[in-house]
Amino acid sequence: MRRQWVAGLGLVFISILAFAVRSLSLRHVFTGWGEVILRGDDAQYHARRALYGMVNFPEILRWDPYLDHPTGAFIPWPPLYDFSLAAVGRALGNTPAILDQVLAWAPVTLGALTVFAVYAAARAVEGRGVALGAASIFAVLPIAARYAAIGNPDHHAAVAFEGGWLVAFYLWSLRLPNGGRWLWASHAGIVLARASLMLTWQGSLLYLALGETALLCIAGAGVRRGWLLAYAIGAWATALLITPEVALSEMGIREHYSVIELSRMHVAVLLAFGAIAAGVAGWERWKPAGRWEYRVVRVVASIVGLGLAFLAFSGPRDGVAAALAYAGKADPWMAGNLESGPLFSGGTAKLALRYFGYIAFVIPIAPLAVLWRARQREVREAAIFLAFWTASFGVMALFNTRYGNDFAPAGAVAVAVAIAQVGRFAGRRLWGRKRLAGVLSAGLGVILLWPAIALHASGVPQMRQYLAAALRREVRYDQVNYHRDLTHFALRVRESTPETAGFLDASAIPEYGILTMGLLGYIVSRVSERPTTSSGFGPYLGGKSFQLSNRFYALHSEERAFALARRLKARYVITSPVGRATQSMMLHRLHSADGLGEADVPPLHRFRLVTEWPKRGMPLGALNGTAPFVTEAPFKLFEVVEGAVLTVAVDSGDEVTAEVEVSTPTERRFHYRVSAVANDLGIATLRVPYATDTDSPTRPTGPYRVRFGERIRQVSVSDADVREGRVVRVPR
Repeated sequence: MRRQWVAGLGLVFISILAFAVRSLSLRHVFTGWGEVILRGDDAQYHARRALYGMVNFPEILRWDPYLDHPTGAFIPWPPLYDFSLAAVGRALGNTPAILDQVLAWAPVTLGALTVFAVYAAARAVEGRGVALGAASIFAVLPIAARYAAIGNPDHHAAVAFEGGWLVAFYLWSLRLPNGGRWLWASHAGIVLARASLMLTWQGSLLYLALGETALLCIAGAGVRRGWLLAYAIGAWATALLITPEVALSEMGIREHYSVIELSRMHVAVLLAFGAIAAGVAGWERWKPAGRWEYRVVRVVASIVGLGLAFLAFSGPRDGVAAALAYAGKADPWMAGNLESGPLFSGGTAKLALRYFGYIAFVIPIAPLAVLWRARQREVREAAIFLAFWTASFGVMALFNTRYGNDFAPAGAVAVAVAIAQVGRFAGRRLWGRKRLAGVLSAGLGVILLWPAIALHASGVPQMRQYLAAALRREVRYDQVNYHRDLTHFALRVRESTPETAGFLDASAIPEYGILTMGLLGYIVSRVSERPTTSSGFGPYLGGKSFQLSNRFYALHSEERAFALARRLKARYVITSPVGRATQSMMLHRLHSADGLGEADVPPLHRFRLVTEWPKRGMPLGALNGTAPFVTEAPFKLFEVVEGAVLTVAVDSGDEVTAEVEVSTPTERRFHYRVSAVANDLGIATLRVPYATDTDSPTRPTGPYRVRFGERIRQVSVSDADVREGRVVRVPR
């Protein structure tokens, strides 16, 4: 009993440690400006959906007119995680400010609670000491802390939490006797964890394809008819739980048998696994196989046979092909994703050490240590399953960093088992003292985690400085912070553009959209409260707006870019340095040249700068190394306008120029200059995008100076002139 109390207190302490580690970036989230800065990527769309759900509770945002403008789109994410955030926000105060707090702290809380799942999983194969070690490894493992960091309400923390408990219930179901209430309780836990995971993450079939197959093979190898019956009922119960959501989801997905969206494929797989389990149990009762090898062959043959029959249909076959392209990075959008690179990229271990410490080098061999543990009969089946699971996700993590978060809960258990095995060997064989095993194991664990410990320790002084400054109510804005600057830019976009319908009413039709790059779409949708033509969903929404948006930035012709923006019903365009834009591309002409023209590239006439932020900060391209780490005004908003037409009566062939000085919110100033030659009738026509009579954040400091010959005329232009393309006559 005393040992149980000590283990319990230790586990609570480790959970607090996990919470603290995930809160070290507090200064980046609560900046002192009375706001909450969330990550600028996928987290923003979870925040958007949670806000909609809280305001319209219990309604779920399924169709969003703010995605893929001008058509709108169905949301491919299952709703459970966002609905839960909305429910908690509504329960705690039902205000956007309260919800922001919930969004900021949700991943930290889930990360701390996952510690208990890791401990439970480890206890299925090892003692309390090793289980506490596994929980400690997970608590400080950088990749787990990164995906569950404060201010990152993406679904990854929830997936690790649900996946961790799923693995724990998997393992305990294999440890329990072949019948009894505890076996049924473990399968009930599998049902709840599995259904929650499937209703949270559209990629949950990956867990099922690996976990359920391994479970059936292991259970089928033993004479476990009671287990197989409980599993079959549990699989069918899970299918029943997710079927209502599948029915609603299929109104929007392109393929009814999609693997990367919640679809009838998920229901069919569960029904099939349940049928296989029940069939194998009945087969074994009717004709016992005798040796365990024959029983495994039965299970494998059943899975392969049913799988081939299923893939004979075009729907399931196309769904699997799309999933393989997604997982294998054959899809260009996935191939360019920052999270899709290998753990040991560029021939170095820099990324691996940052995410895993020296544990990165243990990932390939940890499953072998777990298999060694399988020599002990009472944990054999659980150990074999854990070895298979960690080997599968370990390989995926090595080649695709994003799966490191999925590997982390069970991986922490496998690494702890490996460390314990080494400690026991050294303690017994080298020193002959069993009691040294724990000390040696702890020391080895610290060594393997040392880069992670050093990483977290380096953030402690900054945390202390932040807390001290917060008590003195001192606010600093001198440190480069991508997510903060992007959030503040998005707020300026909201202040500088007219409101649109549909933000909290999915039945409304927005008046216009904002053309933006995919990775900036989520934050514009949530913080700016404006529809976007492109988002982090990439091409998976099924429309053409994402591809057309990408094409816009690569165009060389202003007229074609203007026509494309009008086709997308985009009134504004957002830019940020990214990629390798040439001097004549629209991205460079807008962002780098401010539309002024350079060398042989003429100035732009139909795009005017509206706002920009900050003075110096990280652009989008700094994330993938295609732009300098810090640039002037990394984010800019341009308005698509017809352009006012200045006409001047002069002699045929005379040159006329119009020039105006423009001031921006970051205190930059530039001169917009355009020129034209009079036609045969003696009329010079100049199209200009800036209005001198305007309340736009970026505005001219005075009227246009129109020069022809020795004469100079000052001309004022209104917003209506610019937006509607009115003719403004310049007096001679």
